[in-house]
This record gives sequence, C-alpha cells and structure tokens, in this order.
Amino acid sequence: MLTPFLEARAWRIATQLVRRAPNRLTLLESAFNGHYIFHSVVPRDATGPLEAYRNRLVDVNRHGTMLDKPGHSLSPALDSEARQATLLFDPAPQLYRKLSAEFALPDPRPLPRSTPEVLSFRFIVAWLQIHVALGCSYACWQGVDTDGSVRVRFFEAFPVPEIANLSTPQNVDMNRWHPQYRTWFLVEGDGPPAACIDSKGVLHTLDGTRFDIGAIYREAGRSMWPPVAAVRGQVEHSD
Repeated sequence: MLTPFLEARAWRIATQLVRRAPNRLTLLESAFNGHYIFHSVVPRDATGPLEAYRNRLVDVNRHGTMLDKPGHSLSPALDSEARQATLLFDPAPQLYRKLSAEFALPDPRPLPRSTPEVLSFRFIVAWLQIHVALGCSYACWQGVDTDGSVRVRFFEAFPVPEIANLSTPQNVDMNRWHPQYRTWFLVEGDGPPAACIDSKGVLHTLDGTRFDIGAIYREAGRSMWPPVAAVRGQVEHSD
C-alpha cells in the first residue's frame, strides 16, 4: 500500500519534470526488484516501455520520493531538497531549475503550454492533493502493471465500450506501446477505480459520465481545481 502523501508528492515532482519538455517526455509506472514502485520519466519516442525504461531520465520513488538518475546519484544537498514535504504544494522554481540542470532539461520561462497528456497528469496531481488534505487514500495506477499485465479488473469496471474493450489482451508485448499504457486509474484503497483518465485529457467516472478536462480547465481560466470539483461531485453523486 502506498502512502497517500508520498504518492501525491511523487506525482507532482514527476509531472513538474515532464512539463519542462512535454513533447520529449512522458511517465511510465515501473518497479525495482518487484518492491519499490516508481514513476519513471521516460522518452516519448521510445518504441515501447522496455526501451523507454532503459533510456529513462530519472526515477521518482513513490514510497519515499527519492530521485535517482540511472548511473548517477543526486548530491546530498539536492537529494535533501527533493524530499521536502512542502513539495506537495510548493512550486519550488529554484529546485526545479536545479533538477532541470541536473538532468539536462530545458528551463523554459514560462513553462510550455500543457499538452492534453500533461493536463491529465496535472489533474491527477490535483486530485491526489485534495484527497490527501481530506484524509483519503488515493493512488493512481497505469493501465498496465510493471510485468506487462493489463489491469483487467480496472478496465472492466467501466460501462463505456472504449474502456472496457481494453481489458484484452491480458498481457502485452512490452517492446511496443499499447493503448492501455495511455490510461490511468484513480483508486481509493483496495476498491474499484473511481475514475480513469487517458492521455487525451478525457476522464470517465464509473457511471460512464465523460469529462473533457482540458475544456473545463480552459473555461475556468486555466485552473485545475474546477475540473477536480466537477469530477468529485459526480463521484460523490454516484456513490
């Protein structure tokens, strides 16, 4: 079981790194010896998850939020900064400039306009943030686990054919990307997913309600909180 606070903070750090180069980078759920779950910041142009992981930029440990570049450790001072509890909410521009330099990322000011996938990641971060504050135990899981097994139970929970049909095949070839990798599930504890969101910024709740996160975000003056409020209202209504 992941600690909700550490899960939310790890998502925020990983998303902030992807935001620096959204056309080059994406996120991949990964693991080390089957125990520690990571967000790996990986190249988008890899042929599949195995190649992406081999060429990953950095891992963000979802159990303790330790950043580590393959074959390279952060300095003790930078590692300490990256573990601060305040990073769950703090924009920390100085830290991210240091991390950008550390990982040879661009340091654009302002940040590039969010792609639909980045908006999905930012929604996930906001969802986890608010539910940490509310004392809920949410985590977010990719549609394929670290062994290449499709999370069939999650996909089958949704009445929408475009989601439910992704429950097959049950195992995928990790040498190439599959549609299931583009879906993420918001799950409280060991229960069914409350919602799923794809890399196009489209979210569905369990009752089949569809939300265009980007449209709500833009209509709200580019704030992510109104989309979170809208989805929360639907989830609570359908419980």
